[in-house]
Amino acid sequence: MLWPSMRPSARSPMPSKPQLSLNDLIFAIDLHGASWLSGLSPISITKPCSELNVNPDALFQFDIVLDREEEDVKFLKNNGGDDIKVTWNIVKKDWRIFTMIDGASKQTSSGREGLEKGFTKELPATGCCLSAVESSGIVAELRLQFGKESLEKMTLGLMNTHSWRYVSVDDGLRCLQYFLDRDHHAPKEKSLSWTTTLKN
Repeated sequence: MLWPSMRPSARSPMPSKPQLSLNDLIFAIDLHGASWLSGLSPISITKPCSELNVNPDALFQFDIVLDREEEDVKFLKNNGGDDIKVTWNIVKKDWRIFTMIDGASKQTSSGREGLEKGFTKELPATGCCLSAVESSGIVAELRLQFGKESLEKMTLGLMNTHSWRYVSVDDGLRCLQYFLDRDHHAPKEKSLSWTTTLKN
């Protein structure tokens, strides 16, 4: 399913402005070993979306630069290998949670800037009349960029699989609004867990 502004039709009406804003959201990313044998200690990173820089083209694609030298981040580089699992949750301020990605890396590349690992997950279809297995046409993407000794940058975004380009910020917010504003809340114990994590 494509969002209205992505459909190639001159007669498509202009989509309404999303009620959700970046100021309402927090990115919460957990990095850990894909198996208990990896010996990789979990690393948690939280970032209010209000602190993210929107790129000049207003695309739903954001960089989180990790200008720190903690030993746990270095350990991720030195011992993680290909055995890294990522969980990327989007948390709304009312503590509703939507999981964008939860899985192990399937893409690894090396370049002049260092090692890069990629994670992708297609989001479920959103139309009320669509099959649960039908493609949404939207993919969540997360990339980890490593320097010589540690993880240096994370890139997170939403892509349109028909053009393989990042969607606009407004289209991304409309997509997330559907998943976060449905008539259900995160389980109470999970909400309390996130409250503790995000206030540390």
